Parts: sequence; structure tokens; C-alpha cells
Amino acid sequence: MAEIKPFQGITYNRELIKNLSLVIAPPYDVISDETREKLYQNSPYNIIRLIKGKTGPQDTESDNQYTRAAHSLRSWLQEGVLQKNRKPCLYIMEDEYAIPESGMKLVRKGFTALIKLEEFGSGKILPHEKTLSKPKEDRLKLIQACQTNLSPIFALYSDPARRTNALLDEAKAENPPFIDILSQEGIVHRVFRVTTPRIIQGIIEEMGPKYVLLADGHHRYETALTYCQQMQRMLPANDTSREEYSYVMMYFANMDDPELTILPYYRLLKNLPAEKIRNWKSIVQPFFQVEGFSFDGLSTIDGLTTIEATERRAREKMFSHLAEKGRNRVPAYGLYVGDKHYYLISAQPGTDLGREIPGDQPAICKRLDVTILDHLLINRIVDSNTGETKEACLGFSHDPHEAISAVDSEEYQMAIFLNPTPIHLVNEIASIGQQMPQKSTFFYPKLPTGLVLRKITKD
Repeated sequence: MAEIKPFQGITYNRELIKNLSLVIAPPYDVISDETREKLYQNSPYNIIRLIKGKTGPQDTESDNQYTRAAHSLRSWLQEGVLQKNRKPCLYIMEDEYAIPESGMKLVRKGFTALIKLEEFGSGKILPHEKTLSKPKEDRLKLIQACQTNLSPIFALYSDPARRTNALLDEAKAENPPFIDILSQEGIVHRVFRVTTPRIIQGIIEEMGPKYVLLADGHHRYETALTYCQQMQRMLPANDTSREEYSYVMMYFANMDDPELTILPYYRLLKNLPAEKIRNWKSIVQPFFQVEGFSFDGLSTIDGLTTIEATERRAREKMFSHLAEKGRNRVPAYGLYVGDKHYYLISAQPGTDLGREIPGDQPAICKRLDVTILDHLLINRIVDSNTGETKEACLGFSHDPHEAISAVDSEEYQMAIFLNPTPIHLVNEIASIGQQMPQKSTFFYPKLPTGLVLRKITKD
């Protein structure tokens, strides 16, 4: 079902770019303005100039972030900063990382290839999250200008027997990595080329009967499909380049690999009337019970007598209780509103919160923590009385410290913490044609952008 093939990737010229960690970047959708500025300062050849260039009031139809990205891409190719690989291959990618907070060290393994674009209804490529129109408009303008897959879409496949992993290990044994770097985020990235025809064919055959589940890059996948359809309408039937637009660059990882990590996306709320924040307990208490962890006052912990020490203890208690509720499959959430308390809210005993959610979604969807949170907490706090749309009130963060700081700085009024969604539920929901709320999962670590690119056209 999954039609994949090797390709001639584009990579940075290591003779000219000595420190590759200075030119790669996170995916565009997790880059803040502050991070973008830092990436700009890292190198004049940082990939940020292609994936999320700066904008300004002087921008025009002929001079804007998309046209500048296309110009930079052409220049870097002409200067030899970027080089096209000589023959088609697959790219093994390893990410050696530590799980945030716990520090557990893992190595995620996968490979990058081209996959034939398919409509979601075909059953070959399954989404698991809903998308928004604005990011798709942005990515469409970029791919139209650059005619390049600048970063791989992240997808998962099921292989309990790990047969594909065995082929990847065999390929690794034949060649050392041509990229082996430590990123500025402290993650080791290794990339190997797979050129042996027998191994490539073996991977193609292993992937052939499988469907793939989109993990990250839903907006980019839908954009690539739209762009393909546009070009198919424009190009003559005998134009040999039509086939190239039918494929997109994708990274594949085994969802049955225990070293695959999913973290939650925490929710942040702002632009709410003050009484909504003051009265949040009465809003949630029909469905949830509330437990508080105070850090109002001084205490001695680990030899320290500070408010910071009591805040740390209260925070750790809240997250510990939250994780325990998750292990027991009880819907629960942590809350912080900057009132010297952390709170744990959990389902009232004997309450099936899924039954309280309107609509005709399958029961498995209604019982997801992210769905319950969306309908029975966020929608009840952000209602028509706020005078703001839900999108204007809602923010996201995968970093608990960042979320807490956002409330302390009064950028947001409330931080909501939740447990991660297990991969088997993500897969089960996608398999029945359903989608989870936006930003329901944070696959960690994010795939870096800039290790391998793919030019669609053969100019």
C-alpha cells in the first residue's frame, strides 16, 4: 500500500559548512521569533532562511519571505553550499536523545524516502490530527516558490517483528554515517546513506503492504498533495516531470519500537475575563474533583529555605499525581493560574466523562484525555461570553517550565497539563478514520530540518 522509492537528496557541503549544527533548525512550526533570530545569527546559511524567513512591512508580491527563500536556495546550490547526491538512495536517520525531566537516554531509528501522495480516504496514509487553513496557505506559497521538500514529514508504520529495522542495521554495518553531529539542543543526529540495491528493494517490499500514520507534518502533507494536484492540472499529459510532483519526502519510524517517545502538548489560555480565572473551579466541578498543592510560604527542602523550594515540591507533587492518574487510566489534568498553587483535577469517581461529550464520535475518541479536556474544560472556560474566539485564547507548549513562565509573566492566564496519548490509541483512532484535536501529540525529539532536502524538479 505504501509506495516508496529512493531519491537524490540535497545535503550541505561539509567542505564549506564545517559545523552542521549551526545550519540546521527545528521544524518551522515550533520556532518562536526569538529562536528564529538566534538561528539567523548562527550562520548566513542556516535553513531558517528557507523554512521560516523574516517578514517586514516592505514586503511585496515579488519580494517576500517566499521569494527570498527561493533565491537563497538557488544561490546556495550554485555556490556549492548545498549539493545534490550523485545517485538515488535511502537515508537512515538516528536520533540519540534524553527524555526531558526523566533523563532516560534512547535512540530513535528510522529512514527517509519518497512516498507517493495519496488522498487520506485511500487508507494508505492516515492522519491523526486536524489541520488549520492558515498554515497550509503558508506552506503552499513556500513549496510553490522553492519547488522543494525542505523538511521530511514524520510518519509511523507498524512492524512488530522489526524486519525493516534489521535491514536498516544491515545497511548501517556497510557504511559509516556521513553526518554525525551534536545539535545545539543536545541531541546526536546521525545519517547514513543506503545504496545497496538489495537492501533498498527489501525495504520497499517490507513497506509495500503497510499503511503509514502521519505523526508530524499534517499541514505539509496536505500542502504537498494540493501542490501535486495543481501541477498535474497545469502540465501536459506527456510531461515526464508530472511523476515527481506525485511524491513527497517522508521519514518513517517503527511505531512498535520501544524507543519512540510521545510527549503531551500542554494548553495555555489567555484573553479571558478575570472572573473566568477566579471561578474556574465552579466551572469544572460538575465533572472534576480538585486537589491543590500550595507553595505559599517558606519551607526547608534539601537544605534550602526558599519559596522556590516549596514551588518545586508542589510542582513535582502535581506532576507525580497526574502521572499516577494516567497509569490508572483516569482522565486528569494539572492547572496553574499563578496563585501560588498547583492543582490536580481528575474525573469524579464513577463518572464516564466521554458520555458528557456531544456529537457522534466513536466512544474511543470521546474518552481521550485531549478530547475531554477540549470539550469539558477549555470549551466551558472559553465560551461565547469571553468575546474572543477559541483560537485567540489558546496556546500550546510541550515544555512545562515554559508554560509556567508564560503564566508568571502574564502572557497567559492559565496553563493546563495533561498526560501523553499512548501510540496504540493514536494508531487505533487513525485506523477508524477519526482525527484527534490539533496538537494532541508531541513526538520527541522533533526531526531537524536541514539534514536532507529534496528538489522536486530536475533543473
